[in-house]
Amino acid sequence: MVFQFLSSLFKSVDSPPVLPIVPINKCHAGIKTKFDNVEKGSRLYLASNDGIDLLKNIEIRSGKTRITLDEICDLNKDGTPKYVTLEGELTIKTSNSSYKTKELTGFLYVTTRQQAEDPTFIVHVIKDNATIKTTASKTTVVILNTQLLTMNFNSKNDKTPSKSSYVTDIHQSSKDNLHFHWGVPSASWIDDTGNQFFKTRMSLERYDLQAKLTDTTEVYFEHIEPLQIPLDYWYFIAEGPVEMTIKNKYVPDQSYTTTSPNTTGLIVNDSMFKQLVVNFEHDKNSAGLSGFYTSSRIEKPINILMEHNFGRFFSNVDKLVCDQIVAWSPTKSKKLIITSSNTTPGSFYCQYFTLDADRLESENSEDIFKLEPNQKPSVFSTSPKIIAAFFFTDTSVTTVRRDPITNQVTTASASNPTIDPTGYKLGQVV
Repeated sequence: MVFQFLSSLFKSVDSPPVLPIVPINKCHAGIKTKFDNVEKGSRLYLASNDGIDLLKNIEIRSGKTRITLDEICDLNKDGTPKYVTLEGELTIKTSNSSYKTKELTGFLYVTTRQQAEDPTFIVHVIKDNATIKTTASKTTVVILNTQLLTMNFNSKNDKTPSKSSYVTDIHQSSKDNLHFHWGVPSASWIDDTGNQFFKTRMSLERYDLQAKLTDTTEVYFEHIEPLQIPLDYWYFIAEGPVEMTIKNKYVPDQSYTTTSPNTTGLIVNDSMFKQLVVNFEHDKNSAGLSGFYTSSRIEKPINILMEHNFGRFFSNVDKLVCDQIVAWSPTKSKKLIITSSNTTPGSFYCQYFTLDADRLESENSEDIFKLEPNQKPSVFSTSPKIIAAFFFTDTSVTTVRRDPITNQVTTASASNPTIDPTGYKLGQVV
């Protein structure tokens, strides 16, 4: 994957790379790589299950501290990772050959001083299985993955990642929030929301034909499918106590069937793309809602299709409209399909969800599912860049859009369009 610092990785001593992530396979034998932009009091962690003999040959220096990476490779008895407190600078030197260095899979992670001193900022290295528990009112937990213990490559085009988290058994109060984020926390991480890709509570907004907000339905996802996160590193922010199990594990999930009619799950693509399908446990006679929440860093468009009893709703996500989109409809879905015409569209994250009507917390939940004669369930889509509502009948669709910054409203109607009249490729009944 593309590492967080997005620089030219390791350069000469005079032009060091940018922290906080340093892949150890980019060290050069006989060359000291020096980092001057290191805060005194920050912490250095190693995420690696590489051979001890190779890690012994990589030396870390910071002030008077000198260690080799094998000294911080193992976990403590309580499952927490070992670390080094840095003294204001960092130098890395290796005596491994270039050939051996290229085989290494681990990486170093350096926190800020503020993060190191914060007892509610926690780092976990996933080597095998880990049970993670937090008790504070607000906690940040950084997850550093190591190379998968079992690799199953079937061909050169196999999309199996080299590192992945398999998250299960999430337990949390229904009143609390839990957010997953890609990358590692920045210095101002508490305020960062643009890299969010999963949450256990969600606000679903409804709009009228003038694009005015009519009501908001708060939903909490009590049942969560196993979450597969094929990233080298990510983090979550928990408001209130939370417990979960994270494994060093990858399960092929090109086609997945949910385990409950009231559930949420996650699709993450960070490598070669193949069509992805989620089949929902479905009762066609039950009232409810379904939808998705997507965040992306893509260069090529992806298509998300939700199949309902009344038809299919098509959503196109591209690099211009890509951040924090919530799309939902007051009807239960049968299937979600994600496609792309490109095998490497980029990184995207899609949280899907479905809930029966009796699981909603809203007092006006009955109004959500009322339909006039010849009317079909509407679809509502919100993001920081655009608010949209699609009102369907048996023969037509009316699209209403509002820019949340300028409040400019556009309205258009068409008969069963392949591209909605405003040209955004965001509404279609098939």
